[in-house]
Amino acid sequence: MNEIKPTAGFGPANPSADSTAEAKPPNRDFSVIAGKESASSAEAATTPSLAAKFSKVDLQDPAKLDHIVRSSVSELVEEQTSSLPISSADKQALTDFLAEDPLFRQQVESYLRKALP
Repeated sequence: MNEIKPTAGFGPANPSADSTAEAKPPNRDFSVIAGKESASSAEAATTPSLAAKFSKVDLQDPAKLDHIVRSSVSELVEEQTSSLPISSADKQALTDFLAEDPLFRQQVESYLRKALP
């Protein structure tokens, strides 16, 4: 054990507790925090206006369900692209694309089933 050589220019072999405390990153993960913010902003954007217009009973009718999904997707697109220089035709194309995407549509429908009264 006495033949162990010291580190060569890489700092002390056993750093002090103070230096490790400074080097530790915070316990928060940015993606988790960012995900919570976007979910809450989506909730705030969708729930009040849709809850006033529709209810869970409306989700049983396929035509009404399609209209509700398109309305909520349209609101999300408008809110998220309001500060971007995007034409209304491009916003409509994005809305159509997202409303027809099976995975996105499934998540919107799932959210609506939870959020609508």
